[in-house]
Amino acid sequence: MEILNKSRVGYKMCKYKLVDLFAGAGGLSYGFLQTGRFKVEMAVEINESAQNTYRKNHDNEKVEIKGNILNVDFADVKKIYGDIDFVIGGPPCQGFSNANRQKSTLISNNNKLVKEYIRAIEDLSPRGFILENVKTMDSDKHKFYLAKGEEKDSIIDALEKKEEHVQVATNSYIIKENKDIIYNFYNNRLDISLYLIEYEILIFIKNIAKAKDINKYMDKNKKSWKLSIIEWNKYHCEYFSEKYKNIFSRLFYGLEQKDWDEVRILSAEVLNVQNVLYKLKEVIDNNIVVSNFDLDGDAVIFELISYNIFKYVKSKLVSLGYKVDNYILNAADYGVAQQRNRLIIIGIKNELLNGRDIEEPKKIYTQEKYMKIGDAIKDLEGYKYSFKVNEYSRLKRVENIEYGILNGYLADSRIIPNMVITETTKVAMERFKALKPGENFHSLADSLKTTYTEPSRTQSSVYKRLDYNTTCGTVTNVRKAMWIHPEKNRALSVREAARLQSFPDSFEFLGTKDQQYQQIGNAVPPMLARVIAETVLSLIGDEPEEWLKDKLHKKTEN
Repeated sequence: MEILNKSRVGYKMCKYKLVDLFAGAGGLSYGFLQTGRFKVEMAVEINESAQNTYRKNHDNEKVEIKGNILNVDFADVKKIYGDIDFVIGGPPCQGFSNANRQKSTLISNNNKLVKEYIRAIEDLSPRGFILENVKTMDSDKHKFYLAKGEEKDSIIDALEKKEEHVQVATNSYIIKENKDIIYNFYNNRLDISLYLIEYEILIFIKNIAKAKDINKYMDKNKKSWKLSIIEWNKYHCEYFSEKYKNIFSRLFYGLEQKDWDEVRILSAEVLNVQNVLYKLKEVIDNNIVVSNFDLDGDAVIFELISYNIFKYVKSKLVSLGYKVDNYILNAADYGVAQQRNRLIIIGIKNELLNGRDIEEPKKIYTQEKYMKIGDAIKDLEGYKYSFKVNEYSRLKRVENIEYGILNGYLADSRIIPNMVITETTKVAMERFKALKPGENFHSLADSLKTTYTEPSRTQSSVYKRLDYNTTCGTVTNVRKAMWIHPEKNRALSVREAARLQSFPDSFEFLGTKDQQYQQIGNAVPPMLARVIAETVLSLIGDEPEEWLKDKLHKKTEN
């Protein structure tokens, strides 16, 4: 698509075609649409409730949404939609997040999805792309393990690689006696699924092993563990060894007889063997290179070769003909009433830049002028709310309410949807009443913390009563975090959480109450996305229908 000459008679602004990957509810693409210069041709999102929200708010439900990105043929996408101008999206971030890193797995499946994003860029060859993620994605801690065949990849070959000694289990006589079997599994790439305990029973055994008081745990979970005992012999198809089979059987009798000392020892041994097998399956399934197995010492060690994810991503994208730069952007700098830092990687085809550098999106506000929570949601405090997702959670806007810059921008609809909240238990209400604006769970008296096993380890974001006069912290699933309204003794509504993420009232969330809260917590703030889109337009010599900074600084009207 050529940039049209605006001086031409009858000029009409063109719209650039987007493919939106890992789209969620659509916060990133919605910001692009707000410029008036983009249209979404196709989105990829695996979560069904998020898909429904996306369709509701994007192009009158006409957007094609595909589910699992692993099943998307981007060559076919190009045949159907023609040249795609921009690819945008953020691969799920749990694999990169300090708060959510999956410590129980050797290889994060989410990390692998980054390569699917790159595959889309390779196949679609767009003008440019935006890759969004948590700010820790560029940490040296985040890595890919070298897979067979990657030794010949020139990009990977040029990267610094590290030898890593990864402990996957404590060693035991059973593993030492059967190490030849482990070698055989790996060398011949055999399917070891038959030797794995079903995941549900594995979790049950893990809980037993780590329980401080097994008897108390078993009493509390009587129904589930009795069912587990009845089905015990069905949880294994094949056994790693006869000695291991004997241990697994003895664990069954120990549970029946309530011999907790025996159960503690045996459950730890079963888990140890299963840890080795599960990690070995990951290695085989992902074709990972193991340079050595150390199975003779006190620990089971897999020696692997790693390379940095972020450096790989940038090098790979540069090799595809893009100039690439990255920034940590704080949503509050762009008018969002929330301190939310995200890593943004911007790539533009070299020939479109004519030697120019990629620029960081220009900030709209300084820290002294940041929007506050009250700027986003105070006008909503007098509205009724519903405990159920139904017509009573869609309210007509009241006339003659005074609006500021931000809530005037967000209040763009005669209907206010999603005024639904979580019902509050008696215990939670006591906590609500005890907390002042800015306080959280740790501000409570000890007598109000007794339902928590380890109160000192509770995150400071839990039971947070918001303060109208401050900028909000990072919005996650505020239902799970039990966020409290600044002045009312109630939970924060879905719509208020959406406002803090800068979703306008015309954007309606679908699904169950929890699904709506989760969609909001996962989203990119549309106002931040809008400024990124404006920057992309500037980089290719174009501009939005209206700049966000100009719209915000206009006098707002009711």
